[in-house]
Amino acid sequence: MTEARTILICRCSYYHRAPEAVCERVADGLSKAGMAFESVDDLCGAAARNLEAMQRWAESPALCVIACYPRAVRWLFHRAGAALDEKRVHVFNAMSENADGIVAALTADASKGNGEHVHEAAQDAWVPWYPVIDYDRCINCKQCLNFCLFGVYGVSGEGRVEVLKPEGCKTNCPACARVCPERAIIFPKYEKGPINGDEVDDSALDEEKERSELEALLGGDVQEIIRQRTARKRFARREDGGDEMSSDRKRQRLARLQEELDIPQDVLDSLSGPGRREDSGAGDCPNAEWCEGECGRGRDKS
Repeated sequence: MTEARTILICRCSYYHRAPEAVCERVADGLSKAGMAFESVDDLCGAAARNLEAMQRWAESPALCVIACYPRAVRWLFHRAGAALDEKRVHVFNAMSENADGIVAALTADASKGNGEHVHEAAQDAWVPWYPVIDYDRCINCKQCLNFCLFGVYGVSGEGRVEVLKPEGCKTNCPACARVCPERAIIFPKYEKGPINGDEVDDSALDEEKERSELEALLGGDVQEIIRQRTARKRFARREDGGDEMSSDRKRQRLARLQEELDIPQDVLDSLSGPGRREDSGAGDCPNAEWCEGECGRGRDKS
């Protein structure tokens, strides 16, 4: 590490996957050592908004990032069009590394100075929950694109699947990552690995792939099950002549799908469908203002 390095702390302001106490202790330690450093409210948000600073950080002669998992950090920068040179970057995982140890590593070969702290604040109140693609693992099978109901994914001019509309993603739902056969989709704010950016255990991948074969598991088309947007209400008020056992089976399949994909109940509730928006609980979703309203919980576009 050299004096020309840039030190960046991600505050993870919305979820604090990088613990707030660790970030504060590192910042305090650097300040006491007179070392210059920068911080950002949320690296996920900066990447989604293609914040100009992302490119500047990536071009630093040496970059030290205090954030979450290195794999997540790498692909967040890639998402912003600011690919990192791994030889010039060191990522400290604030989720698992000791704050004092991080400070000691950063200050070991630095002389005391009058360093400044530059902070990049959030550009708006959007909660940056969205998928990031690990292109080292992605085989471009497009299962995520075909699965997603909300237009989050698209295809680049080179034919590669990409995250086209991060704002359309449904907060706290990791379902597309669960159906990815290669575990190439990262949600940095998700609690569990490897979806959160932790390294993929390839020895366990075959078992995970079996769990991803949800059509066989559930005896039907996964996307079509989710597309039953008012499923729970329709099940509850069975139409005349309906088959009670069939409704029970549908209800069981939907419940199992929810469990297998870790879909939050409020995301299922948001799939209200046309003509049901008055029942959708508009305003409950923290990202309602920015999505296109496909789930019925966004702003009134009439």
